[in-house]
Amino acid sequence: NSVDDTKSENLFQIQEKEPSNNLLGVLQSKEEKAAKFRQDLRIMLYLVTLFIPTIFFWTIYEQQDSSWVLQGGNMYKKLWNYEIDPLQIQTSNCALIILMVPITSMIKLSTLMSILLGLCLAACSFFTSAILETVRTKTTHILWQIPQYIFITLGEVFLSMNGLEFASELAPEKFKCFVVAIWLMMVSFGSLIVAFISGLKIFESQVVEYIFYALTAIAASILFIFIFKNFEKKRTSGKL
Repeated sequence: NSVDDTKSENLFQIQEKEPSNNLLGVLQSKEEKAAKFRQDLRIMLYLVTLFIPTIFFWTIYEQQDSSWVLQGGNMYKKLWNYEIDPLQIQTSNCALIILMVPITSMIKLSTLMSILLGLCLAACSFFTSAILETVRTKTTHILWQIPQYIFITLGEVFLSMNGLEFASELAPEKFKCFVVAIWLMMVSFGSLIVAFISGLKIFESQVVEYIFYALTAIAASILFIFIFKNFEKKRTSGKL
């Protein structure tokens, strides 16, 4: 009987401990999930911060639809018996992307270098358009715009492909779609800035406007270096 009583007592003690152990496990699990969620949010905030300089790239990129079309309209457009519309030069962007993506994919660059190169190429495109605007006459052929389209398209390929890939890799699993949405939102912000600046009409000439946008790209690249270095420092030190 004493043995049975001892067994019953031990069983009762185990049953008493089990609920407390289960409760402790649930609390630990919730705490781990909360800590993981906080870490994911920190990563997301840094990624969004990292995207900010790309707004200025898209601000520059959107100028193809307005400033460059206007520039092309004031140039010589005849090619044999055919007259080239400035908007047709703009559509070369699609063809250039198809040609450049296979070539640029063979060039292995770090994310930092890829996005910096994209911003610098955007600056080059507007310095080129500023030079063309300075020297052009009514007899300057519209095909001289092609180099600036090559620069901006190369910039788009390097920045957009590598930047979005990098962000998608680092983004927490639950936030990957959110990252893509934020990236696309930066494109929209770029368009809004263009509309705002155009509405102010602060530029005396097209040359001044082109140089302004080129310098904007350079400033954005410097800002990106600062943000990226800070992000990498925190990531490697385990603070993210």
